[in-house]
Amino acid sequence: MKEPIYDVAIAGAGISGLLAAARLGESIPDINIIVVEKEQVLGGRLRTNGGEAGSWSCGLNAVSSELYEFACKSFNLHEDKEDLPSFVNETQSKIGILSGGKIANIDVADVYGRQGARKLGGITAQKSWDKVEDLLFPHDLAHDTASQAMGKAWKHTRKNPAAIVMEHFACSFGVADLWQSTVQAIRERSKAFQQGSITGEWERAFSDLLNREPLKSAISLKTNCHIIEAKRIGDIWKIETEQGTFSTENLIVAQAPWVALDWLAKEYWPVPLLDLTLKTKPVSLVALTSEIEEYVELPDLTYITSEKTIVSVRGKKKFALKHF
Repeated sequence: MKEPIYDVAIAGAGISGLLAAARLGESIPDINIIVVEKEQVLGGRLRTNGGEAGSWSCGLNAVSSELYEFACKSFNLHEDKEDLPSFVNETQSKIGILSGGKIANIDVADVYGRQGARKLGGITAQKSWDKVEDLLFPHDLAHDTASQAMGKAWKHTRKNPAAIVMEHFACSFGVADLWQSTVQAIRERSKAFQQGSITGEWERAFSDLLNREPLKSAISLKTNCHIIEAKRIGDIWKIETEQGTFSTENLIVAQAPWVALDWLAKEYWPVPLLDLTLKTKPVSLVALTSEIEEYVELPDLTYITSEKTIVSVRGKKKFALKHF
């Protein structure tokens, strides 16, 4: 039997890989796609694990409003199709800051500002917050400043109360190192955060999405399928995996670059992306999950600064996730 040649192969069944597959499958008639995922389940960093399906998170389960809107367009590209019934979302609206044994609540829209600085760092941080606004939110942000690393652009001591507050908030934006990030990146992340991140039953939604036509016929999904090596021979990519070798005309890498380095030779990488990957390293996230059996009134996110911990509550105040 002749080995099939797929039109597109996508490495990674996280949100980027699955949305790419959905867009291609919906927009190109008769396309033949294979999605290769090293884990047993879909969703990547948004996936759930353990307990009932869709109940427990083991990743970064909140996405920005902009990404959520893009996902919705991919879930429902045609007006005559019904919404995915399994996709129930919640918008994070309240942030709590634990101090002195009490939780101070604040609206998410006000967190990255004077009110948030006051709650997290006290009145001294609030008074110093002008320095943050002058750097990140001027009327006209110069290009040279926008592209600078925060460590270079910040002209004050890093022990400044406002700087300490920024460091605490950075983890909520998905920023591993505040001072290595650019001014523009922190500016954009903070604005997205203030719009309210959105959580949902991503894994179930993706499963339902892939079971709908025309995607069901267009996409072949291989889970628990670790890629060993990928090579381009002439016009065809040969992808060697633990489940066999697959051939494709086009390859989309939808994995973190540090993961893809294990199987994709450096000669295939765009130089800027390769340079960035080699100069940086991923940051590990340990998530300890516990169930709150009794109703507890908690904000969507709670900062425990003394423990360098964020507690995220999902499922109508039923489940608590501790992120370190």
